[in-house]
Formats: sequence, C-alpha cells, structure tokens
Amino acid sequence: MRAISEMYKRSGGTDYRNLCAECDNFFRENRRFCCRLYQEAGGTRQWQPQWIACRYFNLPYLPEQNRGKTEQNRGKAEQRQGEPEREETGQISEQQEGVQMSIFDYPEYLSGRERT
Repeated sequence: MRAISEMYKRSGGTDYRNLCAECDNFFRENRRFCCRLYQEAGGTRQWQPQWIACRYFNLPYLPEQNRGKTEQNRGKAEQRQGEPEREETGQISEQQEGVQMSIFDYPEYLSGRERT
C-alpha cells in the first residue's frame, strides 16, 4: 500500500483543498520529504509534497484512536467471531429513512410521463 493511501485510510479520507506540502507536519530531512504523523504511526517511507493532504491536515499529533491500529483491528475481528451473523432483509432502517432521494419524487423528469 502506498504511504499516502495508508494515511487516507487512517484519517478517513482526503482534505482535497490542501497539499501535503502545505501541512505543518510536512518537513524535509536531508533530501527526503517526511510526514511527522506518518512517522509517529510507525511509517518509514518517503513523502511527496504534491500529494493531496489527508484529513489530519495540520493536526498537532496523531489522534489516539489511530495509534496501534493493527492491534485494534485484531480485537474487532475477535469480537465479530462471537457475534451472530446479521440477516440482510433489504428493508430501510430508521436511520437511513429519508436519506435516499427517489426519481419518482420528480415525475417531470421521467420520460414517457405527462407533467401534472
């Protein structure tokens, strides 16, 4: 996995408005570019200034939830083994209700139908 892809995964996405070179955690060490947060997470690879920044842009330290991520994932996998499998019924949950728009809410955009 590319170093920046790992940071996107850890941070939950990109901060598309910024580049890594603009971040306070980006620095130059001799001829190499580095990310302080990536090194704090245990990474050792070089960084590129033109990469799109991750969501940890300008954070002073790596959030506690992402330290030791592999150990946390191992624990989650063990928890899942003990849980019964959920059945997928295809019904909309209460949280999702009203989130998805339907094309049928806008009949004027359906082809072959008269406008009312």
